[in-house]
Amino acid sequence: MASERGHYVLDLVSVALLSFATVTASWCAYQATRWSGEQAAHYNLANGRGIESTRLEGLANNQALADLVVFTSWLAAVGAKNTTLQEFYRARARPEFKPALEAWIASRPLHNPRAAPSPFVLPEYRLALREQSKQLHDESHQLVEKGQIANRNGDNYVLASVLLSAVLFFTGVSQQLRRTRMRMAMLTLGVLLLLAGVIGLLRLPVA
Repeated sequence: MASERGHYVLDLVSVALLSFATVTASWCAYQATRWSGEQAAHYNLANGRGIESTRLEGLANNQALADLVVFTSWLAAVGAKNTTLQEFYRARARPEFKPALEAWIASRPLHNPRAAPSPFVLPEYRLALREQSKQLHDESHQLVEKGQIANRNGDNYVLASVLLSAVLFFTGVSQQLRRTRMRMAMLTLGVLLLLAGVIGLLRLPVA
């Protein structure tokens, strides 16, 4: 009678372990899939930001080259003492470049040894496209980091799923055994693995 009651209790424990481990393993698989989707989404966005950053950087370089051409042409006009050409190039400087150029000219660089070597090193000189490119580059880097975090979370859910699969295995094996001690040993191992998996799951974020 006591033996039958013991087997009945072990059967209940087995059913409970199988049910809980099955549901939890399914949850882990679902979460791993969700995190995989998060990873792909972050990487796709990062790739888009990176491409746009490169495009804007190229446009910014073209603008910087145009500014350099205007500046060197203005210097040549100064060297030739051609005031008409000097005013021509000053008037046609890009709006972003003109404040730096005017500030540099106002510093009297030909007579002031403390003047900046060129207008390009002054704080007045800025390229909006280059700043946008840098911002997109930073966003791309942040998105890659988020994708890596999502990948780690997905891997951790897969690991938890493996532990829960081991629970299913040992619990299933226990049902084929006739000796009570052997069944208890298999179920104890299953319970320990289940606890390890659940503790790990409690520490993971949910997608």
